[in-house]
Formats: sequence, C-alpha cells, structure tokens
Amino acid sequence: MANEVVRHHPSGSAATYHTLANAVVVLHVGVILLCLFGWVAPVLDKVYFTVLLVTTISELSFGYCILTKVEAALRQQAGDTALPQTGFLAHYLEQLTGKPFSPRLIGILVQVFLVVSLVVQLAARIGEVPY
Repeated sequence: MANEVVRHHPSGSAATYHTLANAVVVLHVGVILLCLFGWVAPVLDKVYFTVLLVTTISELSFGYCILTKVEAALRQQAGDTALPQTGFLAHYLEQLTGKPFSPRLIGILVQVFLVVSLVVQLAARIGEVPY
C-alpha cells in the first residue's frame, strides 16, 4: 500500500482548471509539432510562420513559451501541488522517460532551432519577392 500511486480527481471548478491545463498541454504539443514539421505542408504556411514567429519571440523574450506559464497557472488554480519546476519539454520528457533532462540545454537547443527556422523562413520569403 505504501508504493501505491494515489491519483487526485478534482471536482467542480478545480476539475475545470485541470481540464483546461490538459487542453493547454495538447495545444503546446501541437505548437511544437507545427514548429518542427509545419514547413512540410505548404497549406499551413501562414499559420506555421505566425506560430514560429510568436514562439520565437516568446522564447527569446521570456526564456520559455508562454503556454508553459499558462499551464502552470491553470494547474495551480486546480490545486495541483506538483507543478513543473522546469520547462515544458524537460518536464514532460522526464515524465515520459523517468530520466532528468537539463532544462538549460533544452532551452538553448529550442532557441537555436527556432531562430534558425525563422531565418530560413524569412530568407525563403525574401527570395519569393519579385523584383
């Protein structure tokens, strides 16, 4: 019984905040996938570029994606006590693998990836402008 995992099932408004926090996680995963693979689908070009730009600005301005703070605030409102102390990727990679990941290293890799992706997108857009 000592090793048994007890799951908290929120009720009322706490359940609403918990559900909203989970929805933000799904949205966050969608943003990550779009940033990684959005360039593959030309039909998503404008959405991809906008999300890439906003995400890059957030990462460079704050050092994290704003969705991370939104999720943490919703989880706090839901009464969750085990809030992530690291960034989104480090936290959930650790949850999935059971191994710790360096939030600093992940943050640097994310920022480099976003900046390079944005530069490539801007260069491609400049190349498309007729002279």
